[in-house]
Amino acid sequence: MKEWQFFTMLLLGLMCVGLIAAVVGMTVVNQRLQQDLLAEQQQMLTTRQRLDGGILGAQGQQISASILQNMVGSAGQNAKIRRILEKYGYRVEPGGAAPAATNTPAALPTDAEKPIGKRDAASAKAGRSDTTE
Repeated sequence: MKEWQFFTMLLLGLMCVGLIAAVVGMTVVNQRLQQDLLAEQQQMLTTRQRLDGGILGAQGQQISASILQNMVGSAGQNAKIRRILEKYGYRVEPGGAAPAATNTPAALPTDAEKPIGKRDAASAKAGRSDTTE
């Protein structure tokens, strides 16, 4: 092996070692950042649960309902607010206040309205609402 080939191989080997060290260093930094991010997310989740479960959460829901009622009241005169409400499923009639604007799901069927399957047909004839036999 000639001298220039030796130094070329030595330089390539040192570059490989340097790249390996850089990858290991980046891995350590990445893991540390992930741990910090996880700790922040855990703290935010804990704070969110405390706010949602506490008095502040109940007050927030009441305030949200009040704001929504005010928006519905003013949507009759303001087309922009009406479009925003309609975008999220609230129907408001243009031109006047519409207190009936709601976004509630349809009522669940009662036992009498539910379709009768093969298994609970005998229970329905006997007047029982449970399906256990």
